Amino acid sequence: MYNGNFPRLFWILLIVFIAYLFGISLYEHHMLYISPDLFTREHHGFIGVTIIAGLAEELVFRGFFMNRLLDRYSFMTANIIQSILFLGIHFPIYFADHLSLMGWLNNGFTVLPLGLIFGWIFYRSKNLWPSTILHCVWDSMMFIL
Repeated sequence: MYNGNFPRLFWILLIVFIAYLFGISLYEHHMLYISPDLFTREHHGFIGVTIIAGLAEELVFRGFFMNRLLDRYSFMTANIIQSILFLGIHFPIYFADHLSLMGWLNNGFTVLPLGLIFGWIFYRSKNLWPSTILHCVWDSMMFIL
């Protein structure tokens, strides 16, 4: 599942993700703002939240679920199912963070498309590295900015 296949789409998505997240940071803070508590934020370490979580989620949702679902369903159906499961694993975080209804909707409308994108890039590349890197970059940027 891990090989050297990095399609051009991966590089485009990587640039889009980074540009989007920097743009959001600039819009929200009117400057580039980097969180001062990178390694202590809510008693979670930067590495654990951004790297290990992304790697583990990609192994489970794209590496395991997506592969199993593709044995039984079309790509579109398999991708939708694994994305919904991916969204579901994030619900406990929303409870723990005491999010409002708008927070739930905002996160839901972010996590579900990300799951679809990660599933699509995994399917296109037949490689977990592109989706894992994109996932870790997204998590890292969300944590840092």
